[in-house]
Amino acid sequence: MPPLISIITPVYNCENFLTETFASLQNQSFKNFEHIVIDGGSTDKTVDLIKSNQAQVAYWISEKDNGMYNAINKGFRQAKGEILAYLNADDLYFPDTLQKVANAYQQEKFDLLYGNTEYMDEHGNKRFVYKNSAYSSKSIFSIKRIPFAQPAAFWSRELYNSLGGFDENYRLVADSKFFFQAFQTAKTIKFLPEQLAKFRLHKEALSSNSENMAVERRKLDKELGLQGKRSFAGTVEETKIKLLNWQAFINRLQGK
Repeated sequence: MPPLISIITPVYNCENFLTETFASLQNQSFKNFEHIVIDGGSTDKTVDLIKSNQAQVAYWISEKDNGMYNAINKGFRQAKGEILAYLNADDLYFPDTLQKVANAYQQEKFDLLYGNTEYMDEHGNKRFVYKNSAYSSKSIFSIKRIPFAQPAAFWSRELYNSLGGFDENYRLVADSKFFFQAFQTAKTIKFLPEQLAKFRLHKEALSSNSENMAVERRKLDKELGLQGKRSFAGTVEETKIKLLNWQAFINRLQGK
């Protein structure tokens, strides 16, 4: 029996991209999944788009929330899947993403799985592919950041419950805290060397708020004991990642 995968989409005023996100899930080759949409009380056409796709949605609600992670946790409380993930309303999966994740889980049950990510511009044009490798907890804490993109990550219900979900005291970096803690506690972490998601770069994205992100990140660093410069080992590990992604790094410098 293939595992049930639960995908949560938190959304607020995202009428420009939500239709593509719905399509990327409806076009999955793997069908044993549920899509849960948690809207934060949108004032644009987002709710109309949800209603027009509600036949493909297991559960949805539109009400004011306390930020993205509050919406995500709310969605997971409705979820029934063994495997969990969230896909923001401006990001996409490849058509075979969930099939690859399910296959990996059936081969060996994992607590956390992550893969590679294609970055695209606001119009959906490919910018670059960010590659990863198999990281240990030691390497993750030595570089002091989570190198893989959140849309390309999936985790078990057991791991989510053991970590208590996403920390709603953070509005921008709770996913980083979740993954740092996952690397500390997860028994089985699997890297899948495949492109699993498309991450959209645009000015309205929460991740584009660099100033507030930096403030929260300093708070998180203090909480996790990550202050200070990287060690020599961390610098070596970071250099390996940059060499793996040298073409993406050059493209970003050139604004491509």
